[in-house]
Amino acid sequence: MLLTGLLSATHLVGMTLVGSGALVSGLRRIGLLLSDQPDTEIAATARRLITTGVLVSIITGLLLFSARASTASVNGIFQLKMLLLVTALALHASRRGGAAASLLWYGVIFAGCAFILLE
Repeated sequence: MLLTGLLSATHLVGMTLVGSGALVSGLRRIGLLLSDQPDTEIAATARRLITTGVLVSIITGLLLFSARASTASVNGIFQLKMLLLVTALALHASRRGGAAASLLWYGVIFAGCAFILLE
């Protein structure tokens, strides 16, 4: 139980990094945050936050998933989370996601919360 708690907490830290990177990037794109800073500098920092968060979350997520793979894999909310995750990763990797990628990252976060709360 302690290990599950530690993995869950670490998973949330990873998702917090993803969410904060997406938020800063999105707010910068629409001119509400750090408009005096070069866009490339903000985008690079946000990309590092998102990449680090995704790596942490994938590692911990796989470990958490392995304990309940049979029930999680047939859960519709979990399946939606994975679809959003794959789409967000593709947009993130292409560096062309823009606002859509930010919204997808938040979709991943909200679907993860819904999965935990509603399972």
